[in-house]
Amino acid sequence: MKGNKRIWGFIICLFTFALLILLPVSGLLLDILISLNLLFAFIILFTALFIKKGFSFKSLPKLALFSAIFNVSINILANRLIFTKGVDFDGTIIRFFSDFFSGSLFFTLIGIIIFTIFIIFQIILITKYSNRVSEVAARFTLDSFQVKLMAIETEYNSGVIDETQAESKKYKLKQEADFYYRMDDAAKFISGSIKINIFFILITILGGILTGNIFYDISIINAISIYFPLIFSNGFLSMIPLTLLSLTNIKLFQLKYLKLRNSYKKSNKKTYEEEPIIFHEPLTLELGYGMVPLVEKEYGAILIESIREMRYQISQELKITIPKIRIIDNAILDPREYCIKIHGEDKGRGIIKNIDLEANSKIITHFTEIIKQNITEFQNQD
Repeated sequence: MKGNKRIWGFIICLFTFALLILLPVSGLLLDILISLNLLFAFIILFTALFIKKGFSFKSLPKLALFSAIFNVSINILANRLIFTKGVDFDGTIIRFFSDFFSGSLFFTLIGIIIFTIFIIFQIILITKYSNRVSEVAARFTLDSFQVKLMAIETEYNSGVIDETQAESKKYKLKQEADFYYRMDDAAKFISGSIKINIFFILITILGGILTGNIFYDISIINAISIYFPLIFSNGFLSMIPLTLLSLTNIKLFQLKYLKLRNSYKKSNKKTYEEEPIIFHEPLTLELGYGMVPLVEKEYGAILIESIREMRYQISQELKITIPKIRIIDNAILDPREYCIKIHGEDKGRGIIKNIDLEANSKIITHFTEIIKQNITEFQNQD
């Protein structure tokens, strides 16, 4: 049912934008649409700046996608008016910005340089970084999904929460994962819109010059002086909302990622322990910061519980006391890497692909093998 609503909403949205592009529009209406487009993007950005949790802005993926499509539609509409009206184009906002690209050859070159720098900044620093952080945010959310789900099951099985509360937590968890997944899609669409805008600029400059020369009998030099500033001005205006939307993505990622980083920074002052630390630290498990959810109480601390069970089973099997294990994170390690040490000596390392039950099992299995291979070191202590 929800899927059908989304499909119909998407169809209605595309139909509306198609009408917007095809129906006759005056310069005044174009100014209003451009103003609304800029205002809408600013509202989305400032809303994201003042929220404390990214997931609380649940409608953001839809709004970002709507804004990006709306922006492309206005860009096409503005180019159509520029082509059809030429020197008589009466869009006030585009005319205002076109002054930066018109006049003498010097001002035209300065305008081109500024616009080129803005494009490079948009592509390299904003778009690529925004895509990267949205992918990482989605990855961390999906990776921790199984861990959080296990924490909910643990609470339910232990009687801390009832079935209704468990289902409610699971529903919110699924909503959060879906939110960051859709945000990743929206970020990719915004990135594609930027590339489309650059393509539009190149095509419309050539089209404007040919239109003026063929249909209006304007010389190529005059056509360049008429169409070039208008098209560049429209391209610049169409880039601003996309830049704001990219910054919104970056802000939401910071909200998601900051919590994990805070856990890592705090761990420099404390350690995650299954029991109090002993002085010689015979056994140590070091974790990359991306694996912090495995030992956080918020996510059930499943690794700590598994280590307790491992120590007990090995002690029963080998009839020897296994020392207490210190669990810390290590900034030198990769985010998904772990390191097992005995008396400070590196005995084994591994890389975890996904933070889930299999990751927990892999670490415990590896740790068990390391202990058994070095069992004489613990026998000597007894």
